[in-house]
Amino acid sequence: MSRRRLTTAITLVVLLFVLAGMALVGYRQLTAPLPSGPSATPTCNGPEKEVRGFIKRGQVQVSVFNASKRSGLAATTLDKVEQAGFVAGNAGNAPESAKVRHAIVWTTEPDDVKAKLVATAFGPRTRIRVTKTDLGPGVDVLLGDRFKGMARKAPRRIKLPRPVETCVPVD
Repeated sequence: MSRRRLTTAITLVVLLFVLAGMALVGYRQLTAPLPSGPSATPTCNGPEKEVRGFIKRGQVQVSVFNASKRSGLAATTLDKVEQAGFVAGNAGNAPESAKVRHAIVWTTEPDDVKAKLVATAFGPRTRIRVTKTDLGPGVDVLLGDRFKGMARKAPRRIKLPRPVETCVPVD
């Protein structure tokens, strides 16, 4: 057997062992049980632990979409949303099928506390609609032709139905 054929054969055998080893590791990872129970969630205590009873505007991202005939309404309103303390998401046009008079909040989650806080900021006529359509990051707000502006005396935070425990990094 020539030296070149011997080198090729050895290389092929080594590569087959590597491939078999990778297949074995991949199979073990694929069939391993998923983490569950207390070890699946991060645990923290002491100064890392934070219990929140409220959600504030700075913790809510809002995207604004124009369903009116007024050009630029979504972009200018998104600026006002950010000035009001919310985190700015996207601005754009609402779907053609959206029929909005004043303002409506779209959320994909039932009983969404963030959507309730956003709705209060847009005034008492603002309704919340649970939909499968997610137009942008965070809570979506669609504006109609009769939209006048955001509520000036709206709450800056809203109480959570039950306290939420989170872990925060300590510097």
